[in-house]
Parts: sequence; structure tokens; C-alpha cells
Amino acid sequence: MRTLKLITCLLIISMSAFAQIPEKPMITTTGKAIVYAEPDEVIINIRIYNEAKSLEEAKQASDKVAKAIIGYCRQMKIEDKHVQTDYLSITTNYRRHNQSNQQIIFTASQNISVCLKDLSLYEDVMEGFIARGVYGVSSSQFRTTEMRKYKDMARVKAIKAAKEKAVLLATELQRKVGAAHYISEVTPHRNQPMTRMAYANTMGEMAGDGGGDDTIAPGQLVISTEVEVTFMLE
Repeated sequence: MRTLKLITCLLIISMSAFAQIPEKPMITTTGKAIVYAEPDEVIINIRIYNEAKSLEEAKQASDKVAKAIIGYCRQMKIEDKHVQTDYLSITTNYRRHNQSNQQIIFTASQNISVCLKDLSLYEDVMEGFIARGVYGVSSSQFRTTEMRKYKDMARVKAIKAAKEKAVLLATELQRKVGAAHYISEVTPHRNQPMTRMAYANTMGEMAGDGGGDDTIAPGQLVISTEVEVTFMLE
């Protein structure tokens, strides 16, 4: 019993002493930043699709288009390593003209991904694909090979924005901002950069981040980041 009372007393004393330790004053702010980059490559995803009354006819038609696309890429000086083809997919469909007439249709489809390094050829390449029997263009993804450099530039700007905000708030309370206690980069919902036009449409803007930089072309990429920083207060 005495032991239990002693332990209880020690716990009460420890909790009381812990409660008397003052919390260190801190301030937490977030910083957002956007940088713009010129894309230096585009990934074009195209689809080949053909229908025929026989499996062999469908396959031959798709093979013909695929060979034409690969040959055209070589003609446009696109290296073979930048042209990726998926396996040919074969399916069957049934078309019923009436209850007594049902026809089997074979379809052959294939996806081809092309990395175009010379963006000045983009329109010509797209027209060339369509002219050679491509069923459609699934997507065109503009990218930069210097993504890490631009992402780091955005991080630096975001950190500066977070600190400037902290200094502004602390100054109003007659305090000074000390060393950073905690830093975290907020994971964006979308990791891939968007073109400025797409970003404007997504954010409901027509002129970027509102910084007055109207000279930036719509085709530029928007690379953004956000950080959260906790500073000590002095």
C-alpha cells in the first residue's frame, strides 16, 4: 500500500512539473510557388484500329498502318528508341442486322507512343499520322527533361514565401522569426506539370498566377509546389 501511494505521489509530482514547462512559441505558415518552363519534348500516344470480316484482314490492315507510322517516324528523323509499340489486340464483335442475320466482325487495335524532341515538327507529325491511317490521337503530353531543376526553383520560391508570411505575421505581434523547426512539402493532387492554358482553365484563370507576367506563352508548362514551415518565435 505504501509503495502504491509513493508511486501515485511521484506520478502527480511528475505531471505537475511537466505541466509547468512552458510550450515554445512557434508559428506555422505555408508557401506556394509557380515557375514556368519551356517544354522540350512531347509524348504523342496514337491508336491504330481496324475492322474486317476476317481475323487475317483485320491484322493485315493494322500491320500496314503500324509499318507506315514507323516508316514515317524514321523519315521525320525520330529515333527508333523514341517509338514504342504495344502488342496487337484482337477482338470480335457481333452485328445483328435482323434476327436471322448476324455478322461477326474482327477488330485489331494497337497503341503507339512517340517521343518527339523537335517541337517545331509537332503539327506536321500529327498530320502525317492521320494521313497514314491512324484512328486517333489518345493524348499529347508536353514535358521538360529538366523537371528537377524547375521543381527545385519552385521549392526555393515557396520556402521564401512561407518565411515572408511568417515574418509579416510575427512583426504585427512584436515578435521575431527564429530558426525553422519543421519543414514539409505538400504532395500535390497532380504530379505532372500542366501547360499554362490547361492550368488557367483548371484554376479559372486566364493569365497565370496574377503576377502581371503577360509575356509568358500559353504553351509553357506550369510547375507548382507548396511547403509548410514551422518557425520558432523569439
